[in-house]
Amino acid sequence: MRIAVPTVDRKLCTHFGHSEQFVLIDVEGEEIRNTQAATPPPHAPGVLPKWLHEQGADIIIASGMGRRAQMLFNENDIAVVVGAPILEPEELVKQYINGTLKVGDEAGPGDFAENITTSGIDLISLPIGARLKLGEAIVKVTRIGKEKHLVHTYNYRGVSILPHRGVFASVEKSGHVRAGDRITLIP
Repeated sequence: MRIAVPTVDRKLCTHFGHSEQFVLIDVEGEEIRNTQAATPPPHAPGVLPKWLHEQGADIIIASGMGRRAQMLFNENDIAVVVGAPILEPEELVKQYINGTLKVGDEAGPGDFAENITTSGIDLISLPIGARLKLGEAIVKVTRIGKEKHLVHTYNYRGVSILPHRGVFASVEKSGHVRAGDRITLIP
């Protein structure tokens, strides 16, 4: 059996479509036999389920995933496990095969991405990997901009800022972020 885990910084990525890599873990019985990382193609509807099917995946362990995406994985003969905690792939798979992985489909803050509007900091100039403290939370910049045609590139009154102003980050430390909280660059 081959289990796929979408990752960013070697931990489960909260949005499978934004993952840097998928870790593919081969399991025989109750033992991990092989682990390999694979870089996915660009995210678009239906691409990742087909690609993971071609990689031989039988199961995907994810944090959050919409119903349509789950259906696309099922159509590609990949079982979906959602609501997994943010852990390293090997730990998730060990817990899965031992029957101790606690999952659920309740969505918590950040499970499907959150938007934060900022001022007073030039986010576009930050390098990939820059770390920021936002209120109690710490995030790491993973991407600047998003191609216009990609899914989830929304627009308001015909204008989308994501292709040239969108800054994407992964959460390193969760916490409350409130209006007026300072944003500081962590050296």
